[in-house]
Amino acid sequence: MRKYFLTGLLILVPLAITLWVLHAIISTMDQSLLLLPPQWRPKELFGFQMLGFGAVLTVLIIFLTGLLAQNFIGNYVVRVWEGLLKRIPIVNSIYSSVKQVSDTLFSSSGNAFRKAVLIEYPRQGSWSIGFLTGVPGGDVVNHLKGDYVSVYVPTTPNPTSGFFLMVPKADAIELNMSVDEALKYIVSMGVVAPEHQPPK
Repeated sequence: MRKYFLTGLLILVPLAITLWVLHAIISTMDQSLLLLPPQWRPKELFGFQMLGFGAVLTVLIIFLTGLLAQNFIGNYVVRVWEGLLKRIPIVNSIYSSVKQVSDTLFSSSGNAFRKAVLIEYPRQGSWSIGFLTGVPGGDVVNHLKGDYVSVYVPTTPNPTSGFFLMVPKADAIELNMSVDEALKYIVSMGVVAPEHQPPK
């Protein structure tokens, strides 16, 4: 019975967590329905709430925003809008910081989180997997001797928190695994190990 129970857990727990995460994401995206007039919402039109309708609307809004921003008029509106936000004292610092991070992470030409590396952390003899996020900048460069890289080391099992480190480039060993494989390895606490790859 114990064997059957554990087998059932191994099947149902990942499925339940996946469904829970999807439900949370879709429910959050469904909040975009509040942008519609009350008479246009599914509950008023069909008499019941349609889960996922707001998610479709959110994706459509994001797509149309990107489409409009690509032409001359849309690009001009975006520049005017950003210029307006940058003139508001508190909003300026928040918006500029978030935009800089999002541009780095989501830009197709960016280098953030493109490579998984192995570094000796938190002490000598212990190793952690991290992700290259760039190179040190600002006044930090004046105090570092030699070539350094910026590395983000996520925590387990929650990779959204972690540590930002600047380590010598020679001490960051580039791994022959994708970022997805490295994240699975970290989140699973080492249980889901990537397939062995020959060294480059």
